[in-house]
Amino acid sequence: PNQHVQDILGIFASRAAAELERMHAEQELRNITEQLRATIEFTPNVAVQWYDYDGRVLLWNGASEKMFGWRKEEAIGKTLDQLIYTTAEAAEFRALCAEVQRSGKPTMPTEYTFKYRDGTEGTCISTLFALPNINGQSRFVSMDVDITAHKRAEAQIYRMAYQDDITELANRTALQEHLQQALETARQTGREGA
Repeated sequence: PNQHVQDILGIFASRAAAELERMHAEQELRNITEQLRATIEFTPNVAVQWYDYDGRVLLWNGASEKMFGWRKEEAIGKTLDQLIYTTAEAAEFRALCAEVQRSGKPTMPTEYTFKYRDGTEGTCISTLFALPNINGQSRFVSMDVDITAHKRAEAQIYRMAYQDDITELANRTALQEHLQQALETARQTGREGA
């Protein structure tokens, strides 16, 4: 009888250990899921959005709120033509989603213009990819970085380098570069002149 009791206790101990291991694994999975959710929600400079096949917003993180000016509660369920794109641009986005789904390949980082909530124009670098199909429903992730300030700084540097501050006409540097290009073209075509 002692051996029989020990065998039964061994079975219970084995089952209890397996159950504890399962519970530990479930808790670890919950922790990782929460950390991933927090990473997406609180990433400071990368706007992350999820969309369905029709281009409706499913997820809109804090950086998206900051970048575009629409709160999460306002954006969820809306399409991009209701938020940051024209109707034509939103149609292009849906076509891009269809291509990403068809090809299974993400887009390369691409520069796009968009509207801030106040109607002014901004520029971002964006990439789009599909999430694995969940319950037969397509999901797409867009990750955007606002480069508007960078583009404005580039334009300002260009203006400073190539335009006269007072007249806004081409300055000496621009004229010299244009002359160099014209001379090089003349040399290449054999039309050098006086």
